[in-house]
Amino acid sequence: MQVPSVPKKLQPLIDELVNLSLKAEGHAIYPDMSQLEEWLEDEGYEFAFECWKDELVVLDLKKLAESSFSDSALCAHAGVDNDQVDDILRVEHARGLIQYEFEPGVETYAYTIHQLPITDNSGRSAVLGYKMQQHGQCGSKFHLSGAFQSEKEFLEKLRCSGYLLQTEIDDISEALILGLWEKG
Repeated sequence: MQVPSVPKKLQPLIDELVNLSLKAEGHAIYPDMSQLEEWLEDEGYEFAFECWKDELVVLDLKKLAESSFSDSALCAHAGVDNDQVDDILRVEHARGLIQYEFEPGVETYAYTIHQLPITDNSGRSAVLGYKMQQHGQCGSKFHLSGAFQSEKEFLEKLRCSGYLLQTEIDDISEALILGLWEKG
């Protein structure tokens, strides 16, 4: 299916993205997709909305860890002294932060993720994977991740890039949390 709503000036980019998805196996260096992001945030928003299936949510776990997984942040938040901090308290605090990030309306480091079907001029198809955040009256911000042969490939790229799917929140290990933690 040719994406009817994409402006003709963006079709060469769609063609290139489909081609990369068929060759790259998830390791493509993508061209500048800012024009496509801008179109999706404005005129293409309705098309993007029509293509949504499920609203999956991911958390940028690395960014959350950089801002909040530290002994000093834990002490400030929990009101405990540094000598009271141990791995049990660290993991408990991190799990609480992770859970909070998935609460509706928080979205500091959480995004909904979606895929759009794209087709090149030759009729070959792929999915355009993207993350999105709502910014109230400022609208939605699209973050394109690239073109993929399947939704499964897109989700795997997110996992490998440090994102945690909300559906996998119970699978996060203590070792992973402590590996991201800044002690001292």
